[in-house]
Amino acid sequence: DFNLEVSDALYQSYTGQSTLNICKQLCEQFKLKVTPNDLVESKRKHFKTLFFNDPSLQLIDGVLDVIKDYYNNGLTLVLASSASMLTINNVFTRFDLDPYSVSKLSGADLKASKPHPEIFKKAAEASGFNRDNCFVIEDSTNGIKAAKAAGAVEAGGEELVDRMSKGWTDFDALVATPDMMRVLAKAARTLGPKGLMPNPKTGTVTPDIEKVIKELVAGRLEFRNDKFGIVHTVFGKLSFGEDKLLANLEAMIKAIQDAKPSGQKGVYIKKLTINSTMGPGIKINLDTDAE
Repeated sequence: DFNLEVSDALYQSYTGQSTLNICKQLCEQFKLKVTPNDLVESKRKHFKTLFFNDPSLQLIDGVLDVIKDYYNNGLTLVLASSASMLTINNVFTRFDLDPYSVSKLSGADLKASKPHPEIFKKAAEASGFNRDNCFVIEDSTNGIKAAKAAGAVEAGGEELVDRMSKGWTDFDALVATPDMMRVLAKAARTLGPKGLMPNPKTGTVTPDIEKVIKELVAGRLEFRNDKFGIVHTVFGKLSFGEDKLLANLEAMIKAIQDAKPSGQKGVYIKKLTINSTMGPGIKINLDTDAE
């Protein structure tokens, strides 16, 4: 209606703000001869026309799969959106999303909209969990610079996901900000079978990209036992050298020992075998410290 040319950078700076705040900034940026409320009404008119009259309008591919996956894995979901509650309820009703969320919050009902943290504080309260145990899925590209600075081999957004969805998996670990999980869903078939899909339970879905990447680059180990109680994990590469490999192995053994349940009796680590990727297994003698 107003023939405005909005750059990608400018668009990103608006993401997450309330409609009224965005319209105020547009009026100021482009010296428009209309009021912010005029822009709000124009936006609402187009939204209603598309939302209620276009049957092809659907959620972004993979979004519902991610929501269901989080829900089925026991994560408590709370929606915190800058949209009006009327719009939120319309979307939830159309796509049957109410069963997956314990609460819905609208930034339009608060004193300050994003990037002010109020809405996320209230979302944490609504979830029933401490803020330290919550993570936020939010539109943002701020994690890319931090990731590069932390030593990531590759960092990016949708263009990187496109590469992975076409089969590129030349990396050992993948870390994503929560807002990117909806985009990553389309690469799930490539990443999932290889164990590369980021997961909040392993700490690879996080707003603190820099911290996690530094840990991974430093050699952070992750392991879990299978149904037979056997742990399969990687503790390094031959290129690390003997000293670092030995240090990693000792750290892994200690971590497993420290995880021993208090009620567990007898020998906890019964046998240890190491091998290169295609090499034969080499049994390691365990001393009494492994008990």
